[in-house]
Amino acid sequence: MELKDWDRLFWKRNFIPWDFVPKPHNHLLRYDNEIGLKRNSRIFVPLCGMSGDMIWLANKGHEIVGIEYSEVAIRKFFNINKLEHQIYKTDLQVYKANNLNITIYQSNIFNVDEGILGKFDAIWDRAAFTSIPSQDRTR
Repeated sequence: MELKDWDRLFWKRNFIPWDFVPKPHNHLLRYDNEIGLKRNSRIFVPLCGMSGDMIWLANKGHEIVGIEYSEVAIRKFFNINKLEHQIYKTDLQVYKANNLNITIYQSNIFNVDEGILGKFDAIWDRAAFTSIPSQDRTR
C-alpha cells in the first residue's frame, strides 16, 4: 500500500483499524524500569501517528522526535492531547509542542536521515516496522 493510500483510506476518513488508544502502551508501562533509559534521553518514534506513548515519555523528561507521513494524524495528535504547538517549515513541515518536548516531522520515513533528525539514545517502535512493506524493511 502506498503512503497516500494510508492517508486516504484511514486518517482522512477517521478510520483507524489498529489498536489506537490515547494512553501509553501497556508494555511500555510494564517494562519501563527494565528499559533503563536515562532521564532526558532523546527518543525516536517512527510512524508515530497519534501514539499516547509520546506524551508519557515526554512527561518522564525525555525529548521525543516522531516522524509521520499524515498531516491529519499529526494534527489529531496535538488536538486530542490539547497540546499547543508551533509549525515550522524547513525542507519538511515540523510540529513542535509548546509545553512538552515533542517534535514531529511530517515526512516519508525514507526521506529523512541523521542529518535532518539528529542522533537518538533510543527508538520506541511498537508497531511501525510491521506496517512497512516487507520489501522496504531493509532500507
